[in-house]
Amino acid sequence: MKKLKKIILLFISLLLLSSCFEIIEEITLHKNGSGDIAITLNLSQSKSKIASIMLMDSINGFQIPSRSEITNFVKKTTVTIKNTSGISNVKSSLDLDNFILNFSCNFENIHALNQVIAAFGNHKERSKINKQQHFIYNTNTQHFSRSYHYDLSKEFDKVKAIDKNALKEASYTTIYRFDQPIISTSNRLSKLAPNKKAVLIKVSGAAMLTGEHSIKNNIQLLKEK
Repeated sequence: MKKLKKIILLFISLLLLSSCFEIIEEITLHKNGSGDIAITLNLSQSKSKIASIMLMDSINGFQIPSRSEITNFVKKTTVTIKNTSGISNVKSSLDLDNFILNFSCNFENIHALNQVIAAFGNHKERSKINKQQHFIYNTNTQHFSRSYHYDLSKEFDKVKAIDKNALKEASYTTIYRFDQPIISTSNRLSKLAPNKKAVLIKVSGAAMLTGEHSIKNNIQLLKEK
């Protein structure tokens, strides 16, 4: 567990120190609650800086895991997700030359989707996600919500040398697609597709850090008879 937490903190510190990164979260959700998710973590624009960081033993108090430790973490997490009930077609790829991580899978229901997110954390994080689910979907009301329990400011504060202004170049994008049209969304950054069956939110790293914006959203879908 200590090694797992160390590697998770490494990813956080690499994101902060690279200042230029992109996270894309794509979900297709069907009316019955099944669907698929794809997550991309792209730090390629900062690959030279990150490659230099990887040569160090530690930075800002974080021990830097080796490439093999990171690779093993991704492999073990992938195996854990493959063994999760309600999950299928699990795929992952890790490019440590360009520092790009891709992950995707199919889920039978929202509970299984939350377990996928929990798999990337330690036991404490899994417990928090079970109590405060990151995704909620009611098949009767056709209401979908995206939330998270992380206190990002506390994690960012651990890296003392961070220039918060540099995070304006970083971004977190969510793209959610549905079978039926979207009636309303709670996040004012929401951008609907012309057919109203998809919504996109793009938030800068700096805005998420300060709490000015977030990826949290409540989405009401058309209840078809």
